[in-house]
Amino acid sequence: DEPLFFEARFVMSDYERILMILRDITIQKLAELQIQKFTQELKHHNETKDKFFSIISHDLKSPINGLLGYAEILATEIDTLEKEEIKQYAGNIAEISKSTNTLLNNILDWSRVQTGRISFQPGIIDLSTSVKRIINLLNASASNKNISVINLVEPETQIYADENMLHSILINLAGNAIKFTHNDGTVKIASEESDNYYHLSVCDDGIGISKEDINKLLDSSVIYSTNGTAKEKGTGLGLLLCKEFVEKHSGKIWIESEIGVGTVFHFTIAKDTRTE
Repeated sequence: DEPLFFEARFVMSDYERILMILRDITIQKLAELQIQKFTQELKHHNETKDKFFSIISHDLKSPINGLLGYAEILATEIDTLEKEEIKQYAGNIAEISKSTNTLLNNILDWSRVQTGRISFQPGIIDLSTSVKRIINLLNASASNKNISVINLVEPETQIYADENMLHSILINLAGNAIKFTHNDGTVKIASEESDNYYHLSVCDDGIGISKEDINKLLDSSVIYSTNGTAKEKGTGLGLLLCKEFVEKHSGKIWIESEIGVGTVFHFTIAKDTRTE
């Protein structure tokens, strides 16, 4: 069942005869194809390594320096600080720690995806319950900006998906929505069922995204990020991770947005006969 490769050469021996020399070059050709494959994989791994070190050097260094700065102030000047100042510095440490933890989780997940070391283990999941958990985890971030996060998923909606990957997709998209929504805003998480897939969406009434930036956000060759409405920092890795995980579920992800009106992140998860 394997393809065979041949090299043919034709020589005119006289006006009435042509000599054909046929040589089996299958082994040589397969070796060349294997080398090309290894070359592409090596190139991909080198690009991944460069991105990885770029993220660590720029996006991880900054929050750690911030943590050290606030910790040193508290350690050396706590006796002279007002109670409100101590609360403010402690709050800043907590906020930086949370964002750094999210960053580390995304870096680890992304690196595992790029090197093929993450397993895909789908099963039956109660989507409404999963969304409730996500909202509870993001409650502190939403409360700080007085943002309402609303679960519009029908109770007992069951889908067939990898729970860890779905959790990562939802927490990244909902966290992003909170990040780019002004105080007193609203974030909604919803789902719809079709014949072949489930359509999930995370909608906000935030600052919106330009068409040019939308193209950058889902381009795996570019790591693009901007600060949120409260100057929250990010790496752009979260959305690339979402794209990878959605594609693992034979789905697709896309963005609809209008500047000053808000953004809707859409993604689909292919149905499985076991959910019927």
